[in-house]
Amino acid sequence: MTSRKKSGRIIVLLAGSSDGFIPNCLGIVKTSFKTSTSRVEISPLTFSKWFECLLKNLKKPSVIVMDSSRPHCAPSNDTPTVTWKREAILEWFKSKCPDVLIRPGIQKAELLELVDANKPKTTVYAVDKKAEAEGHKVIRLPPYHGHFNAIEHIWVQLKDCVGRNSKDLNAPDIELLVREAVQTITPSDWNVAVCQTRKTAEEAWGKEKILEESVEKLVMTVRESKASASSCDEEYDDVEEEEDSGGEDEQGDGDEDE
Repeated sequence: MTSRKKSGRIIVLLAGSSDGFIPNCLGIVKTSFKTSTSRVEISPLTFSKWFECLLKNLKKPSVIVMDSSRPHCAPSNDTPTVTWKREAILEWFKSKCPDVLIRPGIQKAELLELVDANKPKTTVYAVDKKAEAEGHKVIRLPPYHGHFNAIEHIWVQLKDCVGRNSKDLNAPDIELLVREAVQTITPSDWNVAVCQTRKTAEEAWGKEKILEESVEKLVMTVRESKASASSCDEEYDDVEEEEDSGGEDEQGDGDEDE
């Protein structure tokens, strides 16, 4: 949310469920002013610190739904890079890839080539590892699928509440409004948002099933059509062969008559 006096922006970090907001997890980050067309993001480190706070306040194993923006997808730093020292890379091989033979005196550049050959094929995200360590699971939505995340309904309420009262306030005043607006959103509001999102997801699954069945029928129809066409071609070839064979017999009879 941006103040009208161009004094800066604030980024709000929140999480919730059908029971309401997760307690003690309201994060507000101030940023320098950007134009209205610029996308402002927090750093992966800032998000990671907030995420650790979230994990501490989850009372039971949970599924955490988020989008695939850059702060959410910072890779785990377990894999060596060019910034690692040679000794640290060797330690990584000992703990992660003990079966890989490392010859004495190997150079760092060669070690990094071995890292590329032996590192995990799929990207491991830092926040995913933290969540799994605490018994939780992270699910990332593909781009432009925010309607599958209940918090999008809450953002609408929050922004509407702040927008009605912000006028020409500076960022510190906006921050206060945000905190007040959060207090107006009840567990009942969250429950409605979760139910609406669940309904949206179920409808999408239903449409996906219909589409899949339609495509399968189309594929089967195309296959049957091809098989029928192939059968007709074979029959036509057989007829041509019989006609050709009959013509040779007639010619042969003619030769015999002569």
